[in-house]
Amino acid sequence: MVNRLVIAGALFAVAGTAVVCVAVIRRPEGGELSKVTALASEIDGEANTLRTVVLERAATLGGLRPVQAVVATDEATAKDVLGRGELGFQLQPGEVIELGTVPKGAPFAERTIFMIQPEGTKRAPSDDRLLLGASASWLEDCDHQVPQSCATAVYTTVYEVTPTVRRDDVAGYLRISRRLDLRLAVARLVAAGGDVRCGERRAALAGWLDLAMTPASGFTCRVALPAAGHTTLPLLLGAGAALAGVVLLVAGIARKRARSTVISA
Repeated sequence: MVNRLVIAGALFAVAGTAVVCVAVIRRPEGGELSKVTALASEIDGEANTLRTVVLERAATLGGLRPVQAVVATDEATAKDVLGRGELGFQLQPGEVIELGTVPKGAPFAERTIFMIQPEGTKRAPSDDRLLLGASASWLEDCDHQVPQSCATAVYTTVYEVTPTVRRDDVAGYLRISRRLDLRLAVARLVAAGGDVRCGERRAALAGWLDLAMTPASGFTCRVALPAAGHTTLPLLLGAGAALAGVVLLVAGIARKRARSTVISA
C-alpha cells in the first residue's frame, strides 16, 4: 500500500508538471509574440527585397547589347552565343533565366524559348499565364491538409527586350525568377515562439493572428493564439494534479517511515 501511494504520487506530480509546461509554452504571449511579429516583418522585408532584385536584374540584363541582339536571331544562335559566354549571364542562387520571343499580340504560352538557365529547368504550367512586360508571384508546394501552409514563394518578371534589329512579327523577352523558401521562414518564426504557418492570403482563421505582411510579398504568415480560458484551465488542472501528487508522495513516505518505526520497536 505504501509503495502504491509513493508511485501514484510520483506519477501525479510528473503528469501535472507536464500539463503545466505544455499550457505555458503552447502559444506565444507577451514578449514572445512581440518577437514573432518583429521577425515576420523582417521576413516580409526580405521577400519584398527579393522581388525588387528580380525587377532590377531583369532590366539590367535585358538592356545588355548582346541580349538585345540575340532575341532578333533564333534558338541555335542564342545557345551558341550563351556557350561562348557573350550574354553575360551569371546565375544567382535560386535564380532562373529564360530568353526567347513571343508573337506580337499572342499569349505568353505561345512563346519560343531560346534558352533556360540552369539547363534542365522544367517549363511550369503557371509560366504560361504570364504577361509580357508584367511581374507576378505565386506559391508552390502547398499542403492542402494544413490550411495556408506552403513551402515556396516564387517571384518572376517578364521583361520586354528591344531587339537591335526590329521585327514586326515577334517581341523579345527575358524572364527572371527567384524563389523564397518559406519552410526556413516558418522555422525561424517557430523558433521565436508559437505555432506559425505561411501561405496563401485568405480570410482570417479563427484563433490565428495575421502577422505584418504586405500584399507585395505574395503570402501571409499567421501565429496561433490561445482562445479565452484555453490556457487557464490546463494550468489549473496541471497544478492541481501536481499538488495531489506531492501530497500522495509525502503521505506514502510518512507511512513508510511510521511502519519502519513500529517494526523496529
